[in-house]
Amino acid sequence: MMSEFEEDCIKTYGRVLTGKYKHYCAEWDYVPIDETFPEFEVCHCFKFNSNVKAGADINAGDGGYSESTKKKYDEFVKLREANMVNKTERKNKDREIYIIDAVSMFRMRYAVFATCEEDAMDEFTMRLQDSNFCEMSQKHIDENIVSVRKVSQKKFLKQYDEDNGPCTWSDEQKLSVINVIDYED
Repeated sequence: MMSEFEEDCIKTYGRVLTGKYKHYCAEWDYVPIDETFPEFEVCHCFKFNSNVKAGADINAGDGGYSESTKKKYDEFVKLREANMVNKTERKNKDREIYIIDAVSMFRMRYAVFATCEEDAMDEFTMRLQDSNFCEMSQKHIDENIVSVRKVSQKKFLKQYDEDNGPCTWSDEQKLSVINVIDYED
């Protein structure tokens, strides 16, 4: 009998993934992937090895290198959030909120049958927004900071709402996305 993960692999790819890092990837809307896929290069699920073992028992049950399910991932997230320090509590009252804007760059690759380069580039330009125009591959290149600004808590919450639209999150939940520097380490 096949597991849910194996069934999803068959539905998606016509084969079962067998890589060491096979998993449902949160970065790719929980599509099953492993290290043989180009998407794995930008997957953060295994980026920080210290985090792999932390969620292993809940997320995969065998060291974090095998199959998982969306349900197990959700359980892992709940446990992780329950064990997190309340990020809204600041030990150092001198800290301020800084919003950093960054641009993420990807190398996108397309293939076009054409009689010359100009026609291929024209086809790309004209059909890029067409849902039938297929992407061949992509690779994350880098992320660069374009601006940083200090904001009040009120301005942070306003910016959060502008960026994310209507949301049922409380202000405390919104504030929990602020990354905190641990100056004691």
